[in-house]
Amino acid sequence: MVAEDTAVPRTALDVGEVPRKIQWALAGLWCALALVLQAVLFRHAGAFWRDEASTLLISSAPSFGTLWSWLAKDSAPALMYVLVRLWHIAGAGDAWLRLFGVVVFAGLAGSLLITCRSLTGRAPLVAAALLLLNPTVFYYGSSLRAYGLAVLLVMPCCAAFWLVARNPTRTAVAAATLLAILSCHASYQNSYLVLAFGTAAAACCLMCRLWKRSVLVLAIGALAAVSLLPYSRAIADYRETAVIISFQVSPRIIAQRLAESVAGDNTALLVTWALLCACTVALLAARGARRLPPRSKEPSLEIYMILVLAVANTAGVVFFVNHGIFPHPWHYMPFLAIAALAIEVALQSGRDEGRASRARVLISALVVAIAFVPAWRLAHFRRTNMDRLTALLTARAVPGDLILLSPFWFSPSFKYYYRGAAEWNTLPLTSTDVETSIMPFKAIKTVMTTPRAIEPTLEKIRAALSRGNRLWILGWFEFPAPNTAPLDVAPAPTSPYGWNSIVYSSAWSQHVGALLKRRARTIDPVDAGVAEPVNPIENAPLLVIEGWKAETTP
Repeated sequence: MVAEDTAVPRTALDVGEVPRKIQWALAGLWCALALVLQAVLFRHAGAFWRDEASTLLISSAPSFGTLWSWLAKDSAPALMYVLVRLWHIAGAGDAWLRLFGVVVFAGLAGSLLITCRSLTGRAPLVAAALLLLNPTVFYYGSSLRAYGLAVLLVMPCCAAFWLVARNPTRTAVAAATLLAILSCHASYQNSYLVLAFGTAAAACCLMCRLWKRSVLVLAIGALAAVSLLPYSRAIADYRETAVIISFQVSPRIIAQRLAESVAGDNTALLVTWALLCACTVALLAARGARRLPPRSKEPSLEIYMILVLAVANTAGVVFFVNHGIFPHPWHYMPFLAIAALAIEVALQSGRDEGRASRARVLISALVVAIAFVPAWRLAHFRRTNMDRLTALLTARAVPGDLILLSPFWFSPSFKYYYRGAAEWNTLPLTSTDVETSIMPFKAIKTVMTTPRAIEPTLEKIRAALSRGNRLWILGWFEFPAPNTAPLDVAPAPTSPYGWNSIVYSSAWSQHVGALLKRRARTIDPVDAGVAEPVNPIENAPLLVIEGWKAETTP
């Protein structure tokens, strides 16, 4: 069932409407372009970056029971890990695993086509261009994380709630229930969007005095919420340890990161999104006002979408601010998907379908023209250089050498790839078993509470270098400023820095750096041998330190 078309029926020749077949062909072309770019990215993506490696470590747990217990170490529900585990059983090799992400992205494109067909009856010309060529959705939607899966499921969930509000058939209710539950089990953040769908659909039904329907859509949302109760322990444990990466997040930071998520460094694309969103709000509000009771006795799609946007965005801001979760571009992907759907709904026919169809074609072509070249460049970015670094260390580091990861969050990908003989650990020292390596927040939190926590690391460095071995430091390492003592931090959380692990990591690096400047004979960078561009957040440097000088008296 699709939205009502309030336009007066006219032929394409009368009003210059772009034929529906051409619109669908263009939407298919935009999807095809995005999939071609995904094929290019598949060739150039390379190794799995740290969050993907965390997914793989959890998915390859010895048993499903262990997998479930390890969910507290990462920030997603079980669905993605189970699917990756099953995919891994069906094939072997990193290329096979990387293909899973491409399949998810292809499913995301198909999900968009089906969702827009259900909401508007039209091809998603603008939504396809905006979403599939969006730098964040394009690059991270095919990674081995739950981001693409979350978008794939949440879009049809949005349409399903609308269809229940419009006509609650058994099929519609079953589809909405299944999609709501799956959406929540793909990403915890999707629960905020399911809340928005249920609230918006119930409000639309209440406006039309459809009391039973409003209770029905709220019940579907409540059932999805109840299905998350088994995760309550995992969520609590994760929040307790992830406090070390929680910070004060302001609306300004949220807006800045949203802009990065929308367009990366593409100003023209950011302006296009901003203008389209402003027009969308205006069009939905104006058209929805004409559909308010008593003018209409049926729920309004325009009112539904504007309420979804309002509730979802408010819930998202409250989540980021209250929980202190620093927003990364990939956190916004489901919200971008809903915004793209709202734009498509707003650009559907009002009083002149011919003019609306031409506008959709022109706008989508403009978006593709603006976004394609940056997306092409992005498709050539390796996701990480960790595979090259671990291969280099496997070849050059020998038993007795010491490898330290700085900061600690490189642990998952290093654990996944490194097969060398030299000892490795985080800076400061934690554990290198699989369970700790997934995301060593708990271990680092314990170290943060320990007085003089860096001393065991310093002793390990002294021992390795004094016996003639080498020290390798992988990651962003910080030396103290000239003529400045290293930062001393008291045990957390009583210090002025609370649980801020970034400050503690900086202080630990400075103490190691001060020792090396004073006692090491050589400190040299090592070229990882990566000629192609690498994702900046994963393009880790490598230092090799050799020699040991006697302590000099000042």
